[in-house]
Amino acid sequence: MLLNIEAFMPTYNNFIAKIFADELGTSKLPLDFGAGIGTLSQKFVKKTGVKPICIEIDNKNKGYLLERKIRDFDDI
Repeated sequence: MLLNIEAFMPTYNNFIAKIFADELGTSKLPLDFGAGIGTLSQKFVKKTGVKPICIEIDNKNKGYLLERKIRDFDDI
């Protein structure tokens, strides 16, 4: 499901990542609660070079994050 959203909503995902990149810039470290498969975190990194801290509890989603080399945590 999340892969479909990622594939079919690139404009929306880019828009959301741009909002956060413009607001946070490179001076703040974002926390991505419910990071899912890392779609927005990946786009944020591409725009800023800053890797967010990702929180994700779903094991399937955590597998995608691991494949994408996005570090995640179960909780804060």
